[in-house]
Order: sequence, then structure tokens, then C-alpha cells
Amino acid sequence: MKFHDISRPYIGLGAIGLSFALSVAAPACLAADLPDITLFGRVQLDSVFYGDWANEGDDGLTVRRARIGAKGALSDRLSFQVDLDVSGSAAPKLEDTFLRYQASDHTALTLGYNKIYHSLDAATSDADVPFMERSMVSSAFEVGAGGKWGVSALTSGKNWSLQYGVTLTDPNDTVGSKDGWGVGMRATYTPVLTPDHILHLGVSTYYRDESDNLVGFSEQPEVRKNGFKPFDSGIQVADHYRYMAVEAATEWKRLSVQAEYGGMRLAAPSAGPASYAGAYVAATYSLTGEQRPYDAGRGKFGHLQPLRSLGDGGPGAVELAARYSWLDLEDAEVGTRGHDITVGVNWYANTQVRLMANMVHFQSENMVDHSVSDGWVYGLRAQAKW
Repeated sequence: MKFHDISRPYIGLGAIGLSFALSVAAPACLAADLPDITLFGRVQLDSVFYGDWANEGDDGLTVRRARIGAKGALSDRLSFQVDLDVSGSAAPKLEDTFLRYQASDHTALTLGYNKIYHSLDAATSDADVPFMERSMVSSAFEVGAGGKWGVSALTSGKNWSLQYGVTLTDPNDTVGSKDGWGVGMRATYTPVLTPDHILHLGVSTYYRDESDNLVGFSEQPEVRKNGFKPFDSGIQVADHYRYMAVEAATEWKRLSVQAEYGGMRLAAPSAGPASYAGAYVAATYSLTGEQRPYDAGRGKFGHLQPLRSLGDGGPGAVELAARYSWLDLEDAEVGTRGHDITVGVNWYANTQVRLMANMVHFQSENMVDHSVSDGWVYGLRAQAKW
């Protein structure tokens, strides 16, 4: 199969779409007195230090994310968003860029580059997750559910949500062979929803068929800078693959706990089916008394709001976080499996600025030769969002 780069044409289409949306939205906003176009973005600057000798040469500073976007209304029910990741030296990468139609008070349809979430971790913005990186299980198994061209629907009530849709190709795929198709769904329910206490339950699943019938799963430790991936299944031949996960979270004032488990199944008739799995449990505690905001209509957590921001004469917010992650990417004695332990502390100066420090111990075993890779990774992050 001939490989080709399809990212630039789609990004160009995104830019054209933005120009068109701006040209249409501006007069519409003036005529109908609709909200103005809003610019948004985030920058995450990381310093990473590897405690193991094999990677210590990669210590240093990196721009983990730099994103800029615009959103606005085209009519009472139709809105748009354009979001670009400009952190790399190559062409910008497309992020959440779509048209959204509010069909009713409880249902919205989204067309474009969007995400059908496969976990609570994935549904929560990377600017709001209390760790420098999402859990290994969420990141490793995102391959079939992450951002792609497609259409999705979100239906929600006071204490539940249901998202489902169809995905096609990823415009950021530089290989050019992942032009398959898939379907996905995530449902959440919050049986306990009070100002001080929540109980969140969820289930998600997706099915994916890639055009080249090749798929692989790999992951870095939960602080990252280089391409070091001690967790790796290797490339597998698969007619299709499917994923299912369950999630739960609870919050009692300043304490929150969440956990997820996910399993992957590959259909490979020539070699037989293969299975992989992963899980994590995480907890956070606010030393300054804040509670993580929770959106039951979307089944996700939001950005922690300091009770007294630094600019208002307060100390900001201080949050402690800990997580244990387990990932099994071994099948038929091929691949690796292991775990991460992450501890961290976050300081929120205000709603826009956050400083983070994470310490990760990882350990993985290669099931072919039973060699073990383990070590420490330390990370610092300065984050600004608007």
C-alpha cells in the first residue's frame, strides 16, 4: 500500500472552513445580536527529568501542548469551533474542529473533527486532568476513539449523558493508511448528585475497522518527553478490533476518587483473537478546600476553581494527587505488561494559571525475553489557559 501524507490538505480545509465561518458569523452576530466570536487556547510547558540512565540524555524542556482556537454562533442553533495544535515544528495539527447543531434542549449533533469519548479521563480536558498525563489505559486504547472526521450526537439530562456516533479517518495521520471506519458510544449516570457529593458511573465501547488491517498499542510513562515506550504490544494484524470500558467516580467535598477498567479484543483469523486490558485508580485532595467541578450532563470533571485566587489576595488552590495504573499489552507471550505509580501536587494561582509537579515510577516486563524496564520520571509543568 502506498503511504501518503493526508494531514496538510485537511488542515488546509480547516483553515478555509474557519475563514468561511468567520465571514458568515460576523454579519450574523451583528444582525441577530448573537454572541461574539471567542478566542481560546492553552500552553503547557514541561520540564522532564529521567531518573534511569537509558533516557537521562533526554532531560529538558518541551512544549507539551500549544493550542489556539476560535468558536462562535452562526445562528440560534448552529455553532462552530476551530482548534489547532501548533506545538510541533511541522504543520499545525487539527484538534476539535466542527459544526454543531442544537437539535433540542437535550440533544446536540456534531459534524467534523470531533471525539467520541471512551473514558472519563478522555472526556475531561487535558487542561483539567489533575495529572500531567492521562492514565495509560486511556491513552493506549484511544487509537480507535480519538479525534477523527465523523458525526456524533450527545443527548443528556440532569444526571445522565449518552454520546454516540460514527468515525472515519484521522486528518493528522501522517502515514495515510488509517482511513477506516468505526462506531462508538459512551453512557454515564450520576445516581448521587448533591452540592457536596457525587457518584458517577459510566460505560463505553467502540468498534473499529482499519483499511490496512494493522493495529498496535503502546504507551509511555505518565510523564513524557521523548519517544520512550516501555509498554508495547507490537504491530498486530486485525480485521477489526473492539473496546469496552467501565468507569466510576465519587467526590465528597474536597476528596475525589475515580477508577476505570478497559479491555481490547482484536479479531485476527490467521493467528486467532488477541486481548489486552488496563485499569487505574486515582485520588485527589484539595488542601485549600476546593471541590472539583462536575458536569453530569457531559459526564466529566472541569477545572478546579480556587476559593481565593492569588490576584485577590488569597493563596490560590493546592491539590494533592495520586494514581496507580496497570497496563497489560501481552498476548500469547508477545508484548509487555506493567504498571505506573504517580504522585503529584498542583497549585492553581487562579482559573487560568496552574503549576504541576509529578513523580512517576514505572515498571514493565517484556514477555518474550522477560527483561524488565523500570525507573523514575520527574516532571514540572507551567500551564496557562484562556
